Amino acid sequence: RNKSSYHLSHSISVCTLSLLTGIALGYDQLKLFQLGLGAFLHDLGKSKIDPALMIKQPPHTSKETAIIQSHCREGFEILRRIPELNILSAHIAFQHHERFDGTGYPRGIKGNEIHPFAAIVAVTNTYDLLVSPPEGTGLFPAKALEKILSERSRAFDPEIALVFAHQVSPYPIGCNIRLSTGENAIVISTQKNYPTRPIVKLITDQHGKVRTKSFPEIDLSQHEDIKIIEVYT
Repeated sequence: RNKSSYHLSHSISVCTLSLLTGIALGYDQLKLFQLGLGAFLHDLGKSKIDPALMIKQPPHTSKETAIIQSHCREGFEILRRIPELNILSAHIAFQHHERFDGTGYPRGIKGNEIHPFAAIVAVTNTYDLLVSPPEGTGLFPAKALEKILSERSRAFDPEIALVFAHQVSPYPIGCNIRLSTGENAIVISTQKNYPTRPIVKLITDQHGKVRTKSFPEIDLSQHEDIKIIEVYT
């Protein structure tokens, strides 16, 4: 909190989302404790970096980028020296910016070389940064999930990304939406394998006129050409 109120709230969000994912993966109490603690402390290394650099908007110089990326190793070095802290929790700080395809940092490890705890936090950290960025307004949850799922097997472990997506309701039942066809609809069912493509009931026609006789249902997972372009709150 003394360094950055944003990073405190971000850490809490990442911890919560990581625990939800761990529960869905069937982790026992000990694993959840190790995962939750490491997720909460994943950005601890940023406390060693000049706050002015941390809030500076891109582009960064190569030197600035190297300093920012050093927070992974800095966090690991702090955490691994705490006797009471399991080394797996420390590795979350070390590995949460590694990518499934090996193009991440700081070591460029890939696939199963990345510990599952860190692979979870790689997803939840990215998701929270997308919906609640430090500079202000972020993406609607569904758009953020689409980005996450589009990066399966590249940035993120494909299984973990999908399990995470199932824990977030981008379009909850009863949600009012507008489709790319111009029609308004209401979400009547969500789908496990297609969390961003719910089943909807059409309320208006393409001109925005309220239907009076029939209210067709559309499975958006079967109509990739139809997009959800707005959510009414």
